[in-house]
Amino acid sequence: MPVRPSAFSLNTIVIGVRHANAAIDVREQLAFSGPTLEQACQALTTYRGIEEAAILSTCNRTELYATVSDTALGIQSLKRFLKEYKQFDYDAHHGHGFLLLHEDAIIHLFRVASGIDSMILGEGQILSQIKDALHAAMAGGTAGEIIEKLFKTALTVGKAVRSETGIAHRDPNIPKAALAFIGQQYGQLNGMPTVAQPALVLGAGRIADIMLAELTTARASLGAKPA
Repeated sequence: MPVRPSAFSLNTIVIGVRHANAAIDVREQLAFSGPTLEQACQALTTYRGIEEAAILSTCNRTELYATVSDTALGIQSLKRFLKEYKQFDYDAHHGHGFLLLHEDAIIHLFRVASGIDSMILGEGQILSQIKDALHAAMAGGTAGEIIEKLFKTALTVGKAVRSETGIAHRDPNIPKAALAFIGQQYGQLNGMPTVAQPALVLGAGRIADIMLAELTTARASLGAKPA
């Protein structure tokens, strides 16, 4: 059965920043780490008009999803939350952000889950990140019937798109793509493939862990020492 965005609340809003229109320093400013995600969701629902909330925060995006009792009041509260919680004035930097209402907000989440809105088309890490966002909202008691159903449906849509289309045919993995790009751009150094050179991975998140694993595997296949 086709998924109809109109089956969800017409008072759904998403506001945030994404890689397409916000530089990395802006995305870092608005990022929420795992331990703070649940608390941030709880804080968001204390604002007037916000009934349910979930926050999707990755290295490429921070998106606040909310169901609201009144659209205008909800928008005002979401902007106020960003300003008070992250010192980000949305109206002063609207070129870096985006705001979508109702069906547009729901369709956007489906596109994100499908990998259509990813930096690398079809990348799969976003599904686990959406799942983490839902778990944090549920743990904090901010995901009611609508947000829970919306995020679970988005996960279903994302999996269906990958299984029924060729979007993930090339194993779209950001760390793998980064290593392939380095190899294509720089070839060899000192007679050895670039990937076999000493390397430093900055970061302590999931993508950094995956990069280390991919780099270790690639180096082992060349007989090089671990990164």
